[in-house]
Amino acid sequence: MIYLDTSLIISHVDEEDPRHADAEELIESVGLEKRVISPLVLVELASVYSRASLENPLQPAFYSIADRSRRNRYRLQRGLKTVA
Repeated sequence: MIYLDTSLIISHVDEEDPRHADAEELIESVGLEKRVISPLVLVELASVYSRASLENPLQPAFYSIADRSRRNRYRLQRGLKTVA
């Protein structure tokens, strides 16, 4: 599993972000079955969209992690185990 952070997802979604191309390349290089986000990432995405004055910030947050053409799929991880 590869945990994807909020900033990486934002860079991937925002085509004007200076790191967009890097984020797109990185996300596409990770196998579909290995992408994981936490519920916190979803909350942070909603917060980012809320600060952008979007009316329903949860909708674009879900869209950011949605399965679009099976290219950009994420699995929501309910709990991460600590590996010693």
